[in-house]
Amino acid sequence: MIVTGHHGDDQVETFWEHLLRGSGVKGLGGMPVVRPLQPGLGLVRPMLFFFREEIHRWALAHGLEWREDPSNRSDRFLRSRLRHEWIPLTHGFAPQLRRRVLETAVRMNRADRALTWMLDHVWPSLDVQTIAEGLSLLRSALIALPDELLVRTLSRCSETLTGVSHPQGSRAADGFLHMVRSPVRTWHMRVRRLEISRQDDRITLCIAEGAPRGEKKGSPP
Repeated sequence: MIVTGHHGDDQVETFWEHLLRGSGVKGLGGMPVVRPLQPGLGLVRPMLFFFREEIHRWALAHGLEWREDPSNRSDRFLRSRLRHEWIPLTHGFAPQLRRRVLETAVRMNRADRALTWMLDHVWPSLDVQTIAEGLSLLRSALIALPDELLVRTLSRCSETLTGVSHPQGSRAADGFLHMVRSPVRTWHMRVRRLEISRQDDRITLCIAEGAPRGEKKGSPP
């Protein structure tokens, strides 16, 4: 395991930062306590449930020297402005808000894991096929999914093809939902780095020409 010192204030700042960017369930879950990095190696954040001042008091009580990164005092970064301006402001009229945000992030993280579990279980029904151009899925199975699972299917296919994990923006997600559920039997659209098309009962996704690629991953489960 690699252990980091991220704490509750980092999580609260992450929540607000993601909220301002329009994140959904996954983004509002913030940083997970544990996540795999690669086979045999994981990342753990054991202090996410303790706030900065609690850790500071403990460190001083045990004779540890406290060191502060100078960038924490800079207002050039959104996270720093949230830390020095927005969060203290909310604390003034809602002292428990910081704790409530932390609890909400935990619940969002649980919801995200539950949705991932659900997608894993319905994935075989989508009849995902690897083709020369990319991936092909069964539309009649796709349209049976709730909207959130349909958008997550798009994200999973995108990550599989491009090697880049990136949440879909609301415009891209809404466009994909509309087209997949459309009665039109032949159509074509572009979403971020993907070209998506329908022919009868198959939805095909492939990497758009000229789109940047990350390290390509294997097919999803």
